[in-house]
Amino acid sequence: AVVGAGERLLHIAAQAAQVLRTAASAPPPISLSSPVCYAREFELVRDDAIAPPELQEALNQLLEGARAGMRSSLPGTNDTEDAIDPQVQSRLAALHRDELKWCGMLIAAVHALGGTPSARTSALFEEVAAIADAGERVSALQRRRQGEALALLRRLVPRVADERLSDGLAEMLAAYRSL
Repeated sequence: AVVGAGERLLHIAAQAAQVLRTAASAPPPISLSSPVCYAREFELVRDDAIAPPELQEALNQLLEGARAGMRSSLPGTNDTEDAIDPQVQSRLAALHRDELKWCGMLIAAVHALGGTPSARTSALFEEVAAIADAGERVSALQRRRQGEALALLRRLVPRVADERLSDGLAEMLAAYRSL
């Protein structure tokens, strides 16, 4: 059936009136600012943010490794050592200072999350402390920093919602990368 132009125009006008009535009863559109203005707030509620229990577990894992590095870089860790080369001694001292710093940061972070920092030291300590040559011990510590700990930090940093903790972990990541 062919519909005449006049009848078709009446039908279109009736549809338009219905759309206008519906639009008039709808709430006004919300005016939003630029998404960049709210980027940090959005980050805090993103789906991939790490949950506090998982974060505490990861921080404690890093703490146990940092504690192992700190302990195994102490002078006299292995009683079979003879005189240590001054450069190696300097590298051990720098590693010790770094690991001590990271232990402090990680302990404070676990406390801030309402958790209890682990008192354990990773098995790395026994492995590294058994190495008689101080230079080899430094190399073993650096491999640990660039291995498992670095991988964990890479996964962790982008998922931490707390800006201060994220910055601290990013600094630790940069230090571990720079070896």
